[in-house]
Amino acid sequence: MPFSGFSVAIKVVSGDFNNDGFADVVAAAGPGGQPAIAIIDSQTGATIKSFFAFDPSFTGGVFITVQDINGDGILDIIAGPGGGPEVRIFNGANLNLLRSFFAYADDFTGGVSVASIDFNNDGILDLVTGAGPGGAPHVKVFDGATNAIISQWYAYPASFTGGVFVAVGDIGNDGTFEVITGAGQGGAPIVAVWDPFTGALLSQFMAYAEDFTGGVRVAVNDGNGDGVADILTGAGPSGGPHVKAFSFPALDILFQFYSGESTDPGGVFVS
Repeated sequence: MPFSGFSVAIKVVSGDFNNDGFADVVAAAGPGGQPAIAIIDSQTGATIKSFFAFDPSFTGGVFITVQDINGDGILDIIAGPGGGPEVRIFNGANLNLLRSFFAYADDFTGGVSVASIDFNNDGILDLVTGAGPGGAPHVKVFDGATNAIISQWYAYPASFTGGVFVAVGDIGNDGTFEVITGAGQGGAPIVAVWDPFTGALLSQFMAYAEDFTGGVRVAVNDGNGDGVADILTGAGPSGGPHVKAFSFPALDILFQFYSGESTDPGGVFVS
């Protein structure tokens, strides 16, 4: 298990990697830990596979998402480092590197958050990246077939350097995909919804109190089980593990809860 020996925040996503009909847990170390990723059987707790997505000496953590990138019916793992601009895609069948690219300038050290979906309906998954702390809040949408940039924009004022979290999905189930961004630490807790082809702002709102500056992690999922995809948010550091779900486009709060002790200063990631 690659998380042995250190204690850091863990980012998790889910997907069925062993074809038993149950979603497994894919866990990645957060800042302060090595770039470790483990696939854990949700039924037994056993580690199915584990590896380092980047050099083990790197301690910035890693962002992850899972999708079947190469169309072989097995989920693959997309990893963005908590520092540096390189995105890597690993074959879920054998953990071999399928491809990698630099989402931002090669000297950028802020890291990259990642998400994936087939925006242009060509049968090949496309990628969305958000620049991490230290740079402008730069979001890019990449064509999965060519790595060409489909669109790019600043999700928040260019002067904001707290980083940006990204998610994608058909929120509201209207047949169109949207990009959702959450502001990183240092700014107001603004969540914004974007057109992935034009970068046009469709909606934005404060997920938490206006004076909260710990950042907002975002995801798209059917939070209340009604068959409609919702916007999920998780408060960043100093906000407690506060999870909320919002409908779209009404932006009503569907539910909210703390996933642990409300006094936990680390915040929470959502998937």
